[in-house]
Amino acid sequence: MERLDLSVPLQLTIALGPDLVLMGGAMLLLIWAAWRPDSASHQRALANASIVLTIVAGAVTWWYLLHGFTAAPGPIAVDNFRWMADLVILIGTAFAIALARDE
Repeated sequence: MERLDLSVPLQLTIALGPDLVLMGGAMLLLIWAAWRPDSASHQRALANASIVLTIVAGAVTWWYLLHGFTAAPGPIAVDNFRWMADLVILIGTAFAIALARDE
C-alpha cells in the first residue's frame, strides 16, 4: 500500500498519474487530428487510437488500484473509490467512442 503526501509536489504528480497519461495522450491525439486533412480513414484511425488511449489509461488506473495508492485528505481524492470511478468512466468512454465510429 502506497500512502502519498499530497503536500509534496512530486507525490501529488504521482497521484495524478492516470489523469496525466490520459490528458497527455489526448493532447497528442488532438495534434494528430489537426495535422492531417479530414477523411473517413483518418477519423477511424483517431477513433481507434482514442480507444487504445482509454485502455492504456485504464491499465494505469488498474495498476494504481492494485497497488493501493491512498493519501490523506488533500486537493484530490486518492482512494479505491476514485480508482473504480475512473475505471467505470474510462470503460464507458471506450464504448461510447466505439459506438460513435462510422464504419
